Amino acid sequence: MAGSRRLRAWQVGLLGAIILLRCPTENFRSWVWPSGFSRSMSRARVRRQAEDSWFPNPFAQIQGSMADPGYWKQQYFLAANLKQLLPPNRDEITAMQLAPNDCKYLGYLAPDKMPDKETGEGVKLEQYLVLGPVSGIQKYEFEKQCKVYSVAAGFREWQRDVLNLVPRKDVHVGVVSAGTAARLGGRILSEGLVQLAAALTRDGRVLLVCNEEDEKVIGGKLEDVMEAQNWKEMEESGDLPPDPEKDEMAEVLQQGKLRLVRVQRDDCGLTIGVCAGTYKPKVKKASAKKTKATAGPRRGRSRDRGAASGVRR
Repeated sequence: MAGSRRLRAWQVGLLGAIILLRCPTENFRSWVWPSGFSRSMSRARVRRQAEDSWFPNPFAQIQGSMADPGYWKQQYFLAANLKQLLPPNRDEITAMQLAPNDCKYLGYLAPDKMPDKETGEGVKLEQYLVLGPVSGIQKYEFEKQCKVYSVAAGFREWQRDVLNLVPRKDVHVGVVSAGTAARLGGRILSEGLVQLAAALTRDGRVLLVCNEEDEKVIGGKLEDVMEAQNWKEMEESGDLPPDPEKDEMAEVLQQGKLRLVRVQRDDCGLTIGVCAGTYKPKVKKASAKKTKATAGPRRGRSRDRGAASGVRR
């Protein structure tokens, strides 16, 4: 009887040793100690614990994929709303997307806009441009999808000198897909937005699709960013006092030469911001030397005319 007890104790000890060797220390502590005694952990530590766990989250692999129910909510939201935000009174449009990861948004804009009940006419996507570097595979996929929708594909290089852009004024809709802002970061995002703004036509707009991480990069929730933007405009006119916090929130879009005019939020986790372009090319001032050179002969000619007419000075 005593021998069997010792054997069981040895087996339990061996099992505990195996658990200690195979299970990460933080996982073992959180499993052994009650929740009331566990110390608070940072997000990075919790994330690392979930990755090293023997029992990972079974839904982690499908999040953001086609098997995720939230994915289809987002696709339905985009497909139902992006086409309704196109510039009005246009039969054909040209769109340009900033640094895309895939060609999903081509499918959202390529089909004709819901035809008018009286005329039966809709908006047709004539050309789809990609702004920024793309790999050979991405270029092939875009050209392939454009052929499917009978849309002309185009690719534009990233301009390094964003302070001296030549406004093309040939793009009706600029597109920034969800996840792009978080991927690029604030500075590069602003540079890309400037290039979109410089390419917009007079009635053009940029559709800024954001998830939660994108909004953090831009400055906060788009509704708050729009409020901060309006505050800053009143601040510049002297009607409101300076507010550094609001100035910081509006900084990314202001540097990107865009102005939020409308925000549409959905419970699927995505928000669409409609932006108007504010880009104005710099006007080069004439140098002082050129001014003096042109002013000199004019004074000489006036004196010559006065001498010829016999006028005494």
